Amino acid sequence: MSFGHIFPGIVRTSLASSSDSKSLKLFGPLLYKLLTPISYSVTQSGENLLYGMLNLPAGWGGIGAKGEVVTIPTATEAARKALWEHSAKATGSEP
Repeated sequence: MSFGHIFPGIVRTSLASSSDSKSLKLFGPLLYKLLTPISYSVTQSGENLLYGMLNLPAGWGGIGAKGEVVTIPTATEAARKALWEHSAKATGSEP
């Protein structure tokens, strides 16, 4: 079993247009255009994250916005083991 923390990055959704906030509805289209070069469509984000989940090694890790597996080099083996044990217990999948 693998446990992965996913960071999808900036994903272009319909949040601004469907919001009750007048500010978001007014500035949403402009913000959408400005963020287009550094954001992902819902489809692309889904494909990236699925790729990351399918390539995540056993144990735990992180998945970045482009689907890359990221590690935390400063985490000690004891911290990794503690996180794994906590995650297994919290999800009811401990041996």
